[in-house]
Amino acid sequence: MSAVHALVADDDVAPGRSLAHEVGWAQITVVSPVLAATMLRYLDQIALSLRPSSVAAANTKLRQFAGFLTTEFPEVRGLVDVDRLHVEAFKRHLGTRPRRYNNPRPLSPVTIRLTLGTLRTFFERVSEWDYPDAPKRVLIFNGDLPTPDDPLPKFLSDPDAAKLMHAAADADPVRRLVVEMLARTGLRVGEFCELTADAVVEMSGRHWLHIPIGKLHNDRYIPLHHQLLDQLNEHRAGRTDDIDRLIVFDGRRLDRHIVARIVRRIAKAAGIGHVHPHQLRHTFATQAINRGMTLEAIAEMLGHKTLRMTLVYARIADRTVADAYDRVTNEIDALYTKPTGLRSAPGGTAAMAHLAAEFDHKLLGNGTDHHSSTASSNRSANLAPTSRPTRRSFRSSKPNVLTPPTATSTTESTSSTCSSTAPAPSNRDLTRHKSQIPLDTDYPHKCRSDRFELRQGGVTMRSCRIRCDRSPPGCAGRQQASADTYGSSIV
Repeated sequence: MSAVHALVADDDVAPGRSLAHEVGWAQITVVSPVLAATMLRYLDQIALSLRPSSVAAANTKLRQFAGFLTTEFPEVRGLVDVDRLHVEAFKRHLGTRPRRYNNPRPLSPVTIRLTLGTLRTFFERVSEWDYPDAPKRVLIFNGDLPTPDDPLPKFLSDPDAAKLMHAAADADPVRRLVVEMLARTGLRVGEFCELTADAVVEMSGRHWLHIPIGKLHNDRYIPLHHQLLDQLNEHRAGRTDDIDRLIVFDGRRLDRHIVARIVRRIAKAAGIGHVHPHQLRHTFATQAINRGMTLEAIAEMLGHKTLRMTLVYARIADRTVADAYDRVTNEIDALYTKPTGLRSAPGGTAAMAHLAAEFDHKLLGNGTDHHSSTASSNRSANLAPTSRPTRRSFRSSKPNVLTPPTATSTTESTSSTCSSTAPAPSNRDLTRHKSQIPLDTDYPHKCRSDRFELRQGGVTMRSCRIRCDRSPPGCAGRQQASADTYGSSIV
């Protein structure tokens, strides 16, 4: 008997594992023998290239589709009679069909996608292999498959993982070994159950665990924790069986159901709710990446063929994201705590502080006070000359190289003097002084400047009004004054 025929017989004699209204292969063969023969021939072929678990999954989905057709559309005798109408009706059936094992909830989108994907592959293969009962046209398209969600892997938080390990330490030695092996190695439960008795090897002065060829058709070695090595030695010493497995439970080989029950029992004792074995794999990867392990090393430990499979754990590196967030939180909070905007509170970046200082210098140099419009008006009235020419601001740090004036230039000094008795603004300490600006010997004329020092909050800012008998291009004194005084204003 082939593996497929064994699966067919198993399906027919164990209906209790399926829904009561599902149809077995025996009934399908009676109603639609050609359809049943085509599907079973296909299952025989894929059994030569796929793993038994994959063949069993395809068998279940094809049987469900064939059972639906024989029940709802008994006129369908073979695959050649299947049309788009039947596929759409089966899609509606999947959307309302409850889950197995008396679970009233509808099928998940992932299950529906897997079922329709298996059918589409089946239709495509029998057409490519030129089966006589192949469908007439393409029956399932990409748009028929539900868009899958991309949730983050479910992992245990650090406190919950610690509770689980503490609860495992209080359990019997075999249950403790099962939980700690899964938590410290990140093994798939199928790989864990298939570990052979000689899986522990010593290489390069340390012990390694040889993982047999599994889901992705590859094997690998992973380092073995010294505590696990001690527990494995104790477990081996207490065994009397000859089962070729690294770990046995009550004299039996482990399977995924026994492992799941052990993990659930320890998680319940730890008070952390329901935990399944694969969560421990996700927890191991998350803990490793949050503590600096490279993606390449994690991929090797988990047996991933590509880094794309491992990158999903980079999305849940919550500590990495939190550290980056904390670095900017204080600066972001400062934007909301300043009472009157950008310049009213100390702190911020050096660029922002420079911008605020430059803004103040410009306003002061042009006779403007941004703190009080009243004070600004008073200062303008008291300090500005009666005849107010156009003002120009000089900020250059180097005086321009200018051509000396000719000897025929007439000297006519125009002076506008600020009153020394003008009252200062009430909120400032104002000092005015006159000074002769030292000039180069090539310039015989003299320039005078009125400089004002304004002090507030421990900061001194200067404003300079310069009077000269030369036009701006011909006067080095004006340029020197502007170079010495940041944001000076020309009168």
